[in-house]
Amino acid sequence: MITELRISNFYSFGDEQTVIQFYKGGKKPENGYYQYKDKKISLIQGFFGANASGKTNVLRAIEALSYWIIIGESSTNTQRVIKNLNEPNYSKTNKNKPIKLGGNFLINNNLYSYDIELTDSLILRETLKTIDIKSGKEEMLFSIEEEGYSFSKSLIDAKSIFGYTKKKTKTALSLLLLIEHPVVKELQTFFNGVSYVSIIDNSNVSDVISYIFNKFNKDDIQEVETNQNSVNLALTFLKLFDDSIINLDFNTDDNKSIKVEIEHRDFYSKVPIAMESRGTQELFSYIVKIINCLKNGGIVVYDEINRYFHPHIQMAIIKLFLDPDLNKNNAQLFFSSHDHQILNELALDQIHIVEKEDGFSTVTKLSQFDNSATRDNITKKYSLGVFGGVPDIIDFKHGLRQVL
Repeated sequence: MITELRISNFYSFGDEQTVIQFYKGGKKPENGYYQYKDKKISLIQGFFGANASGKTNVLRAIEALSYWIIIGESSTNTQRVIKNLNEPNYSKTNKNKPIKLGGNFLINNNLYSYDIELTDSLILRETLKTIDIKSGKEEMLFSIEEEGYSFSKSLIDAKSIFGYTKKKTKTALSLLLLIEHPVVKELQTFFNGVSYVSIIDNSNVSDVISYIFNKFNKDDIQEVETNQNSVNLALTFLKLFDDSIINLDFNTDDNKSIKVEIEHRDFYSKVPIAMESRGTQELFSYIVKIINCLKNGGIVVYDEINRYFHPHIQMAIIKLFLDPDLNKNNAQLFFSSHDHQILNELALDQIHIVEKEDGFSTVTKLSQFDNSATRDNITKKYSLGVFGGVPDIIDFKHGLRQVL
């Protein structure tokens, strides 16, 4: 589970580090939280704010951090991927400053802290620590700086890895995971074993269809069987939201491309998935991954969860993570939305208001606002701009009048 995220000089976030904690104190069990000693780690985090406030960039930070932990490569072959994941803040005051990302992860009751500092082509700094969550005491597992590197005795047999990473093109953690070093075995299990779903910037039909083809165009028999189970699961959920759907049909051509069609009751012809509504396409594309994440424990990162779904479907997906009977393995959901009605369903510390001030994004938990001490009229207060995070409609209308 992710317990903390650190962002600096990343997309709309400035050089001053933004720290977002996904836990609170307390020993009383509560739905939507994983109880660990005297801390409650949230299983759901919602980010709300005006357009272009930086909500997506918070979620991008999670995706980028995961990339550097799992893949960890800076090379010609990965420059396009890295460019998409790691854009610095383009403010003149931040020019030539490195991106800094970090996170804390609770795995099997052990807390790890990982930080990386990089440019578009070089890894400048990388550290991995363990933290005693009660005392806060840290133990350094390894540290790689521009001046050199150090590592704990438990990693002495991996010394060659740290020498290699001085070339600054590959993260040490990704190499330790690659060789399945026992010191990072828990991290290995966590990142290889969980279902990680990232649904960011995937807003047109061709992208959704490409995603479907990538997931279902497999030759391996075991993969085909697994995918058939996934198709059946997707069909089950589609029927819940559209009772006219009776079947999903997959046909391959000579190029092994897949044609996906949906069969509706009383229709004389099957309907290509590209002709279905955006909501149906998106639900079909991602619901299986979300369900598998709930089954196995994992992380779902979902940008603008409200973009194609009816509010009731959106809320149904969110509530999957809040239900202890369904979310038995403490899967986490990180999402952004413009639907302020969701605020009524979340705890105050699970709601994050994202605003952009002077070109830089800021993130504030709703629980940090003095006037949110009670839940009275939270939705109304938000829509009125009491907590920020809403567009200035007056300026918008004024601007339109100038144009029209």
